[in-house]
Amino acid sequence: MHVLMFMITIVILFIVARIGAIAFELTGLKLHISRFQALSCFTNTGFSTKESELIVSSHQRRKIASVLMIIGYAGFVSLIASFVNAMKLPEHIENTSVTFLNFVFPANLLPSINLALILFFTYISYKVFFSSKLADRLTELLKNRLIKRGIFAPIHLEEFMITSKGHCIANVEVCENSFVLNKEIGDPYFRDCGISILAIEREGEILANSPVNTKLCLGDKIICSGKIENIKKSILI
Repeated sequence: MHVLMFMITIVILFIVARIGAIAFELTGLKLHISRFQALSCFTNTGFSTKESELIVSSHQRRKIASVLMIIGYAGFVSLIASFVNAMKLPEHIENTSVTFLNFVFPANLLPSINLALILFFTYISYKVFFSSKLADRLTELLKNRLIKRGIFAPIHLEEFMITSKGHCIANVEVCENSFVLNKEIGDPYFRDCGISILAIEREGEILANSPVNTKLCLGDKIICSGKIENIKKSILI
């Protein structure tokens, strides 16, 4: 029974960690950063990296991190309790001599068998949830559910670096209703908003030192610098 509880708990924890990574990704973080930061928050370890500034600088990401920390703490307490109970020899087997049961497996081997089952199930669960085609399909399913229910809306912005004063280098996608669609990169609008365009990513190619009359097209990604709030208000919807 305790082994079953451990298995159920580990599956729930893996799913929550995956949802946390998806939530961070939907706020504009890169996938590998999202996964690491979700794991850091969930396990309350490794959160002192430079990339953690991307979490604490955003109100929405701080909320996600707080939820992950709380669930992670409660989950690991339950996990440890289930593990300890699974390693104990049940009293009714320890004190009762059942000949055919001892023939199948000695009672003193039960903790070792439980440990083997736990390790095997944890390894399989990790492979399923983090490094398999099923994990990719599960990620897309969870992402679509979160977007459809309005829990998180995708943000077409990636922050590469952010300073304590709010300045950053970002990669912003030009969407259908974006304020800058069809604007030239030399338009005074960007200067007035305190935004400097460093390069444009178009169809997988980086266009550096483009002419000032280059127009921004749908799907272009603008690599720019400026205050993060100005970038969000001036370029995003």
